[in-house]
Amino acid sequence: MESHAMDNRIETKPFIKKFKTRKGNCIYDVNSNDLLRVNKTVYDIIDDYDENKPDNLGRILENKKFTDAYGVEEIKENYDLIVKMRREKNYFSSNRPQISSRIDSPQVVHEALQSGLQQIVLEVSDRCNQRCRYCSFSGKYGYSRKHGTTHMTFDTAKKALDFFIPRSVEVSRTEGTAITYYGGEPLLNFQLLKQTVDYVVKTYKHIDPRFSFTTNGTLLDRKEVLDFLVENHIHILVSLDGPSHIHDRYRVFSNGKPTFQPLLNNLNRIRESYPAYFAEKISISAVLTPPFDFEAVSPFFFSSPFFHELRGRMTFGIVDPVDTTFFKDYGLEPEMKKLKAILGGLLEQYKAALIQGKYHELGVEKELFLRRFLNIATRKIYPMGEVFPPRGGCFPGRRKLFVDTGGNFYMCEKVRGNFKIGDVDNGFDDEAIYRYYREYDEFFSRCRACWALRLCNKCFNNIRRGESLDAKRREEFCFNMKETLEQDLIVFCEILEENPGAFSVFEKIGVV
Repeated sequence: MESHAMDNRIETKPFIKKFKTRKGNCIYDVNSNDLLRVNKTVYDIIDDYDENKPDNLGRILENKKFTDAYGVEEIKENYDLIVKMRREKNYFSSNRPQISSRIDSPQVVHEALQSGLQQIVLEVSDRCNQRCRYCSFSGKYGYSRKHGTTHMTFDTAKKALDFFIPRSVEVSRTEGTAITYYGGEPLLNFQLLKQTVDYVVKTYKHIDPRFSFTTNGTLLDRKEVLDFLVENHIHILVSLDGPSHIHDRYRVFSNGKPTFQPLLNNLNRIRESYPAYFAEKISISAVLTPPFDFEAVSPFFFSSPFFHELRGRMTFGIVDPVDTTFFKDYGLEPEMKKLKAILGGLLEQYKAALIQGKYHELGVEKELFLRRFLNIATRKIYPMGEVFPPRGGCFPGRRKLFVDTGGNFYMCEKVRGNFKIGDVDNGFDDEAIYRYYREYDEFFSRCRACWALRLCNKCFNNIRRGESLDAKRREEFCFNMKETLEQDLIVFCEILEENPGAFSVFEKIGVV
């Protein structure tokens, strides 16, 4: 792993990001996390403002570019405004924080993981009855396992649950203990799912468990299965990519046959036989793949009465482009190059809808951009301090504890097989988790000078290759993140310029 020493150079210029909208000049002030609309003079001279230089104003006035453009008096007036904003509002501070998660010993890790665990994910089977061509387990992703042949045993699942549930008590009192089943296809091991649900309900009567699992939906055709799911209020996240010609393009059975119709038949059966369950417990996960056809995907999900009850419970993601031969193998590289322009067009539609108060009329665009703009709209305005964590990385094992079929602990299903953090027989490996934290903090130490550090979301999975943190992936991630955030700040401010109340629609939105 590449090592970076902490950059201790003293920076005295304001920690800001400047950008222009169609109607004005804006500054994102990193230390306060606030967005400011400023006049052109302030916008131009702020880069030369340095509160640590006694004759800073004189230095600015010596710049002929400024005096020719604005004149001496206007510069003085706006310089005084900057000084006032610095003194009264704490804007334009030069503070660049030290990057640290404040996890300074294995003992801190141990104490933090004794309570407050939020979700356990049990890989009840690594087998699957489908062979989706873009699947992370298809063999086309270099650092991911392939489809397996193993099931988790009840003994392993019981040990995992008995370890997790006592440490989730604080969460269970307020949110409900989250128990999730994962695969492969979890329903290939339905007997274990049934056993563990019965075990938890009978053994841990003091908690309010929230059971859920992700499924391809093709095995939801047995009455025994559906009756059990309905009776126990189990939430289902169903993988469905769009209409048949899109869904069947890559989502096929192991024999190569299409999966759309069996899945839709099962969903229709649930909708007709268990309407309340369908409306309350079913969610949809769609993977958007090239060649991208949003004109077919959006109306399929958002205009069809069939999915009306599910419109608030749909997620859309782009097929993972990292460390895969998928695009090359299927001749899709030219299509992927079009994605940036396509997303740009969808963003303009999203922007127009918010300005015009037609947010409710959006389809896929709403789900694609929700988290990005919710992140900006709901950011907290407060001083950053001298120490700041690398934002976005969850506490390994606390936010999510992934247990594979063999009983090994990992941070989450995305890093399955890498960054092991314990097992069902020995519990958490505090030393390993502490070591991962130290590596992660060091790897992102230079974020202290990055204007995006308070808006950026990153995790171990964003910047790893296998078991190692990878500098090249970090460079790519950081470049793309800053480019996206700058674009989003501009769009966010331009929406507010036209409709100051546009983001009130977020007040009724809850994002987990």
